[in-house]
Amino acid sequence: TYEQNADAVVGIPLLKDGRRTAWSAELARTNGAQITTVPRLKRVQKSPTAVALLSTKQPGAPSLTWIPPYLRNNESLPDELTNITQLYSHPRGDRSGAAMMDALTSHAYAYYYGIPFVGICGFLGVSDNRVVRPVPQTHQDVIEMWGLKDVLRCNVCPQNETETFVDARKAGLRGFNTGLFTEEWRQAIQSQRNESLGKTVLTSQATTASHPLQVAIHIRRGDISPCTNGNRYLSNQFFLDLLEQTVLAGAGANVTIFSEEESFESLDVFKEKYTVAIGGDLRDVWTAMDQSDMLVMSPSTFSLIPALLSPRIKRVVYAPFEWQALKEWKVANQTLLEQAKSYVKRMKKEGCDGKKPKKLYTSKTES
Repeated sequence: TYEQNADAVVGIPLLKDGRRTAWSAELARTNGAQITTVPRLKRVQKSPTAVALLSTKQPGAPSLTWIPPYLRNNESLPDELTNITQLYSHPRGDRSGAAMMDALTSHAYAYYYGIPFVGICGFLGVSDNRVVRPVPQTHQDVIEMWGLKDVLRCNVCPQNETETFVDARKAGLRGFNTGLFTEEWRQAIQSQRNESLGKTVLTSQATTASHPLQVAIHIRRGDISPCTNGNRYLSNQFFLDLLEQTVLAGAGANVTIFSEEESFESLDVFKEKYTVAIGGDLRDVWTAMDQSDMLVMSPSTFSLIPALLSPRIKRVVYAPFEWQALKEWKVANQTLLEQAKSYVKRMKKEGCDGKKPKKLYTSKTES
């Protein structure tokens, strides 16, 4: 195995073209180690815990006994990553969900290709032909809340030509490729969360009378409406039907709906039967989602993040949007989705004045 202060590292040649050997050797050289090559071995450690989150000189650096997924899949290293020893991502200044998603995607991309991901390069200036600002404190706070401050480090930047950026906004990466978020990567992230938070992240409990199913539902409102975001807007009726037909069918559950103060439709329709949590500190909302047994997503990265990161959530109901569903998630009933499209068309016709809603509703948290 590889130790940070080791004097020698073994490279394992498993492909004729030597890519695995080159990968091991290159990473070792960046840490000042001597290279020794040994013949092909019959067994290679592939435990999900021996992953690219193990630290060498930078958080996120791989263990050299671990083989990157792209090699296991017999793929080639992209040309732009040739001779690159470390990767970084650009900061974002918009919603925390989008910013967190870019950072996670960049990390998963680096992990897939076996290159250490150092962090998010934020400072006041210009870099890579972009105006760059420090990572907003709110984004740093949510990274810490998820227990990932040592993995998604903030305000660290490339030091030389062998270090570069992952541009999570380019097609191919921000091509909404959830295939990067492998089960192995998710287990690695969850392991890092355990270590950082100093505790075992909650795992799912059996549903009993004393512990009913805890269901978190994200209904995205605020900045979207049928007037401008019809492809991402899901009506109240969609969620009511989904609750009755999918979530509550045959089982008791504690249901909490998370949404925003301003909405195209009134959220009062949910308050008779369910707990409705409006607004609040997003860290509290994410924590509640993280601790649920079941998560119903909106077409939004805000609910996609706990769906990816939480080990306790054992059932995810997914409503299609740009980011594809993981294979273990349940896609919402197609009939409900078709009905939802009809609702949105009707609401746009009746409730919009061009691109502006004729009326908006304001809600507060009630039980």
